[in-house]
Amino acid sequence: MVNDRLLDITLRQLVALREAANSPTWAVAAERVGVTPSALSQSLAELERRLGIPLFEPDGRRRRLREQAREVLAFANRVTAQTGDLRDHLDAVRNGHRGRLRVGMIDAAALYRLPGAIRSLREQRPEVEVEVVVDNTSRLMDLIDRGELDLAVVVSPNHRLRAEPHAYRTCVLLAEPFSVYSPSPAASLAEGSGARWVSYPRDSNTRGLTDVALAGAGIVPQVVTESGNPDVLVQLVRLGVGWALLPVDVAERGPDPLHPVPGGALLRRTLCAVERADRPADPLRAQLTAELVTEAEAPNPRP
Repeated sequence: MVNDRLLDITLRQLVALREAANSPTWAVAAERVGVTPSALSQSLAELERRLGIPLFEPDGRRRRLREQAREVLAFANRVTAQTGDLRDHLDAVRNGHRGRLRVGMIDAAALYRLPGAIRSLREQRPEVEVEVVVDNTSRLMDLIDRGELDLAVVVSPNHRLRAEPHAYRTCVLLAEPFSVYSPSPAASLAEGSGARWVSYPRDSNTRGLTDVALAGAGIVPQVVTESGNPDVLVQLVRLGVGWALLPVDVAERGPDPLHPVPGGALLRRTLCAVERADRPADPLRAQLTAELVTEAEAPNPRP
């Protein structure tokens, strides 16, 4: 029999938990929920009472989610995300053909690989409100889980897709080639071992992939600068700051392309479109996925 106290849990309490767990401070969480910090605290205290377990513990001047509460947070994410799905469905029913599509993209997809898919969708469906969020894979997967994005283009594999493959629908779009670039046009790959490098942030999916690829070539990079923006990394190579393992499409485009180090084609990074598997089929998401596939299969990215 279901615990009677669980039947009294409210959606507002679950939203409060979600924001408190994912915001830098409870003041920020309260602002996102639209209540005062005191009201947020009271809502969470009542949720704890109904669950029968404490959700947070002190962490210096902050509070962090207890390990035993992670399943509760996962439940809150699922319920609030599915509530958002229902809201979107009802909005579509009330507004006829109008709709909204919230799309996440890593910077590579948004900047130079797949921007034409968004443009094409907007041209074909001008009545649809398209929102685009550019961020790293981990952040985009968080937003997918919380129902704040409908579809995201991310790096695969990533830890979320490995841990819960059945929780998502995925569509592989392309395998993006990476090569090694050096400030010196005459450099050989063997010289990379003692060189300074610029790279993606340490906690990013792409950094993990590039480190593994370089290790396979016998190179342990001495990383002196990090950036999540590949255009910044290209410019740092041009300025002589260091070597880099970069997407060919961004490193070699434009009037001043970088030239790859011979033998430095070490990696192909897979980009895929991801959405939650528990969402009902939607023609807007299907149309955008088709546009993404079309652009990915084109010989050259759309201008």
